[in-house]
Amino acid sequence: TVLTRPGDAILVDSPTYHLALRILADRDGELIGAPADDDGIDPHATGALLHRLRRAGRRVPLLYLVPTFANPTGVSLSAARRRELVAVARDAGTVIVEDDTYREIAYDGPAPESLWSLDPETVVRVGSFAKTVAPGLRLGFLTAAAPFVRRLVERGYVHSGGGLNHATAFAMAVLGRSGRYAAHVEAVRDRYRRQRDALVGALHGGALHGGALDVRVPGGGWFLWPRLPEGMSATTLLSAAEAHGVSFLPGSRCYAGPGGADRIRLSFSMYDPQSLAEAAGRLSAALTTPATRYR
Repeated sequence: TVLTRPGDAILVDSPTYHLALRILADRDGELIGAPADDDGIDPHATGALLHRLRRAGRRVPLLYLVPTFANPTGVSLSAARRRELVAVARDAGTVIVEDDTYREIAYDGPAPESLWSLDPETVVRVGSFAKTVAPGLRLGFLTAAAPFVRRLVERGYVHSGGGLNHATAFAMAVLGRSGRYAAHVEAVRDRYRRQRDALVGALHGGALHGGALDVRVPGGGWFLWPRLPEGMSATTLLSAAEAHGVSFLPGSRCYAGPGGADRIRLSFSMYDPQSLAEAAGRLSAALTTPATRYR
């Protein structure tokens, strides 16, 4: 409600977090997928899209993406793309909403610098303790320029005290002051790393018949984003997979428009390594079902 109004054009990464699409759509704007490739959003093409929309008289106040260990792809934008994207948004007068939820869940080295650190005036960065502490907390945080933060805290639902998770916030404050937060994050990071390695190992090591899936190993986060074999549909595969006792998110759910028919999102955050290996075996059985070969 601070950035957008009904009728606005709202840019989103392609693909992106599927539930963010639902939240943004509630503002009665037009969700438009930004140009992207296997390495993430394409800043040059996105700049051209912004230019066309503005020439057509459209307001484009917001660009949403998960640039670090993205949901659903696991990909992190390169340093060059980060700098270019921030410059493009700055020139267009578009605020980037950087969903930085997975920053601390980095397995193979430090996470890249945030978009917000490159330009605090152009980027609003949001994060969450639900991934690093416990999913049930439902507590997030925000970093942005001081005038934007003041606009938020002056909103009625904040001023009234009715929109904040008070008990959880105080519990997190106690944990933070105790000095135990960093040790906890390291422990969960190690656990998630083992789970990632178990699922990737099962997918690469023969659990899938014929090595059928093209899997890119993420450096952090919770997700794999395999491409299905030629001629196979994620929605058709889903029925066969659930019949074998395993499930996934079809890739098409992660796009503002068409896309993702041959992609599936696999999450490794919930199950132990043995269960993930079993899940890969069940997925293999579903992949060999003849009906899954047809879109």
